[in-house]
Amino acid sequence: MARAQVFATDFAASIVIFFSAVLVVSLAWNGFLSESADASTRHAMLVSAHYAADALVQTQGVPAAWNESTAVAIGLADGERVLNLSKIISLRKMDYDEAKAMLRLGPYHFRLSITGKNGTLHSGIMRPKIALFAVEKTDLLPVVNSSGMPWDFYYGKEAPVPEGLTAGKAISGPKAGVFNMMLGNGSAYSFIVIEEPRLAQADVDAASLESFVRRGGTLLLEDGIGWDGELLVENYGMHAVGFGENHDGPVVSGGYFLSNVSPGELVSFGSSQWGLFQAAGDSPISMHVADSGNASLALAASWKHGFGTIYYLADASGSVGGTPLINSLNLVGEPLEYGLEGNPYDAAVVTRAVIVRGDWSVPANLGVVVWK
Repeated sequence: MARAQVFATDFAASIVIFFSAVLVVSLAWNGFLSESADASTRHAMLVSAHYAADALVQTQGVPAAWNESTAVAIGLADGERVLNLSKIISLRKMDYDEAKAMLRLGPYHFRLSITGKNGTLHSGIMRPKIALFAVEKTDLLPVVNSSGMPWDFYYGKEAPVPEGLTAGKAISGPKAGVFNMMLGNGSAYSFIVIEEPRLAQADVDAASLESFVRRGGTLLLEDGIGWDGELLVENYGMHAVGFGENHDGPVVSGGYFLSNVSPGELVSFGSSQWGLFQAAGDSPISMHVADSGNASLALAASWKHGFGTIYYLADASGSVGGTPLINSLNLVGEPLEYGLEGNPYDAAVVTRAVIVRGDWSVPANLGVVVWK
């Protein structure tokens, strides 16, 4: 009897152990299958992310000069890993589902971003680090101050600088001295803004200003009154003529300088007594606003000088289509990113080193995040 009881106990224990082992094996097998499925999904997402990234950075798209309305296939490249800023801007305007289909992302969600050494790049003409010089006129100061980009302020007045600035440093004093101090620090800046300086070339270190642009810097001059019979950038690859009275004119082309404007819209200025023109041997000009009385004269323009770019604007406090012109100046622009927001836990991430080229060229990384 005792032997039978022992046998029954052992048998029951064996059954428990057997089924426990089966359960462990079953759980392990299900875990293996789940991990295998997860690995397969991650691999498929990674393949899709690589395909999308390569399509964006290695192809120009169809048609070659596509925009958000005409795209059949999306590609951002003008050359191998050289991205066209206009196409990036067009992509930002596209329907998300259409873009996802063109990139063959199937059931997956995605987001792309283009970043530089200071974070996400923007579509505007300004690039950090920025220097701003102003005397009396400060139309562009609020834009630069709220841009989120690192910048310094040079105030050409013997007075305290305005309060509430986000500038890294703010310096005030006699205008010529402060202006030349800024030029002396020119190697620290990629972008210099000059607002109605009330200075002639003889008053400043003009060679340093010219050198800043020629070596690759970008200069924005807002000045419709000139000084001592000239504009500060006169003969920097362009010629200028004074009117003696204010002029208005139509939009010719927004380019990268103006946004949300249409050719033919009238731009009214409060201070626009100088126009630019292209003489023999000058740099080719991109005319953004022409003079109403003489279509060969520009009240807003941009042109290359050496490796850099100069933008000229007669007056930022003007208006276009009844709205303030400053709202149409593409200074900061929009962030170069596109797709769904979110912070997916399990995603495939790929990056590509690229050059973004608009009126400026800058090294960057394009990142593509894909998730299910």
